[in-house]
Amino acid sequence: MAVRDERSVENLARLIGHPAYTGGSDGIFISDAPHPRGWGTFARLLGTYTRDGGAFDWAGAARHLSALPAARFGLHDRGVIAPGRRADLALVDPATVADRATYGAPTALAVGIDDVVVGGVAVLTGATPGAAARPTARPS
Repeated sequence: MAVRDERSVENLARLIGHPAYTGGSDGIFISDAPHPRGWGTFARLLGTYTRDGGAFDWAGAARHLSALPAARFGLHDRGVIAPGRRADLALVDPATVADRATYGAPTALAVGIDDVVVGGVAVLTGATPGAAARPTARPS
């Protein structure tokens, strides 16, 4: 697919702000030429479209990027902070979060993401506690 005319931030913010929208990326993470959105999608959604573009407020961004997709895919043990739920969290600085990946530097790390916790384990230390997500029973 080729995008001949890039859409403006305002145009995409209106689309992304739809109540049914869930964040995601089809960016390729590996290969000799990974796609920059494989490394920068969520930081871009938070910086460009939440902080700068007004697609959501911060609570809405959390819903669109965690609670809504978790519910849609039947991952009832994730997506919200509550007792008995899996602790998958990202600590973000709203003032500085931004993607830096480009076609020239596709694996440049985002900024403004201070910590990431997967299953209760901080992963910016190099830990890899993640596993494939499978649908779970609804909490009682």
